[in-house]
Amino acid sequence: MMRAPVRLPITRLARVASQTEGSGNSDSDCARLEIEDAHGTEEASQSSAVMSLNNFTGQLVAEWRQDSHSDDAKLTLTLCGKPRACKRRLYPERRQFKIRGIDRHVIWYKTADHATLKAPPAHLLRPRQHALYVHAHRRGIQAWMYFKDASERADRDHSQGTGKGKKTERKEASEREMLARWRRTYEGQEHPELDGYVLHFLQDGSPRWVRNVSAKAYEKRQMKRQTMCI
Repeated sequence: MMRAPVRLPITRLARVASQTEGSGNSDSDCARLEIEDAHGTEEASQSSAVMSLNNFTGQLVAEWRQDSHSDDAKLTLTLCGKPRACKRRLYPERRQFKIRGIDRHVIWYKTADHATLKAPPAHLLRPRQHALYVHAHRRGIQAWMYFKDASERADRDHSQGTGKGKKTERKEASEREMLARWRRTYEGQEHPELDGYVLHFLQDGSPRWVRNVSAKAYEKRQMKRQTMCI
């Protein structure tokens, strides 16, 4: 079957900054595509039509202009994406400390932000068994401990299936795996393997595994300092 050749009109693609109405601040970027079919250069009155489509991703504006005295026509498509919410990304700092009295080191991670965390950013970490994660926020600190065995059990449970949709199973498995690997821990909690050792936090928020007797001594000294300040 023979097809007639098609002449492509002049096309321009530009990227422009979108501005909030009444404000000079740039909120998002717009991609503008101009398709122009021009046959003459004389100025004349033009007819135009504008159509706008909106959804959660942004706004698409189509503007059509045609010269009423000639065959000149121009179509402009402007796509403006909605600005993304500004969210600070955390970069965990890897540290370690030696448990006093025994030849054992503990890996721990540290982050700080004004907001609390739902869970540690596991995709950025390569922890060892019983590693600690400490997050400092405006109201205090949060702490988690890593359990590799619990993660393996979560993987086995997921492999058995639940009869739900694949997307739902993947989401639930990811949440279970996150909770299984990193469990919330608190000051005074006993070490899972070392008898007589409990978790203690220094004044700067750094974690330490200390003997129960030492933890009580630290607590008494802290209470004494607070009393003297009053």
